[in-house]
Amino acid sequence: MKRAVFLAAALLAASAGLRAQPDVTEFFPVADSVTEHPPFRTELTTFHQVRVNQRWVSFVGFQNTRTVLYVTFTLDSLDDPVRDVSQTVGFEKARPTLGKVSTWGYPFDRNRDGKIDYLALVGGAAPFEDGDFPPNYPKQSEQVMIHHVELFIAKCKIVFNHWADDNYDGMIDGAVMADMDPERNWVYRRILARSKKFDGILDDVWAFRTDTSSFLDSVSYGPERVSYRPIGTPPGSFGKKELDEKSAVMILMNEAIAACEKGSFRLPGGYREQAEQE
Repeated sequence: MKRAVFLAAALLAASAGLRAQPDVTEFFPVADSVTEHPPFRTELTTFHQVRVNQRWVSFVGFQNTRTVLYVTFTLDSLDDPVRDVSQTVGFEKARPTLGKVSTWGYPFDRNRDGKIDYLALVGGAAPFEDGDFPPNYPKQSEQVMIHHVELFIAKCKIVFNHWADDNYDGMIDGAVMADMDPERNWVYRRILARSKKFDGILDDVWAFRTDTSSFLDSVSYGPERVSYRPIGTPPGSFGKKELDEKSAVMILMNEAIAACEKGSFRLPGGYREQAEQE
C-alpha cells in the first residue's frame, strides 16, 4: 500500500507539466520516500558552496547526473560536506546524534523553474511508533529495560519536517511537522497544516500516522497557531512566524542557486530522480 502511494505521488509529480503542480498533501509521500531511503551506492560530490548573507550554502549531489541530493546552510564553510553530513542517525551510547552538521535538508523543485519550492529539513532524531510498537512500552516516568533501549535504538532515525511553497511565490505556506507522543520520546504522528488562501492563516489542519489521506482528530489549532509536541522540547506551537523563518532559509538557498553558474547542477523534482540513482 505504501509503495502504491509513493508511485501514485510520483506520477502526479511526473505529470506536473500537464496540470497544476502537486501540493504539500500530494507531494509529502514523494519527499518522505527520499528521506526514508537515502541512496548510498552513488558517489556524491559538492557542486557549489556559496556565501550569502553571512551563511554558507552548499549543494551536494550525484556526480553522474549533476542532481542535488541535499543542501546545507551553516555559519562556517565546510571542508567536506559529504563527510560531515550524516544521512542516518548516530548514537553516543543510547543518545541519538545528528552528526557534525545538523542544518541541512532535501530540496525539491516541483515546477521545474530552477528554484527550491519544497524543503524537508532536519528536525531532530527519534523513533516512530509504527505497527510494531508495543502498547506497553514504558512511559517517561517508568523503568526502562534493556530490550526497550534496544528497540528505541533500532527504530530511531533522523526526523524531517517538511515545508512547502504551494503557490510558488517564494514564501512557505504549508508544513508537515512531527508530533511526539505526550508520554514517550517517540514520534506519535505528523501534523499537516497549510494556508489554502496563502495569507499566512493556517486554515487546513489535520494529523496522520503514515498516509496523508488518513485523518486523525485532536489537533488543537487556531487561525494563527497550531499546537504540537516537538522533539526534545516542551509542547509548543507553530504558525506564520515559523513559516516565515523557513521562507528565509529557502530564499537564502535560492539566492545561492542564482549565484552559481547556470546549468552546473539541477534540483530534484521527486521520486523519479531517486529511483534513477538506485
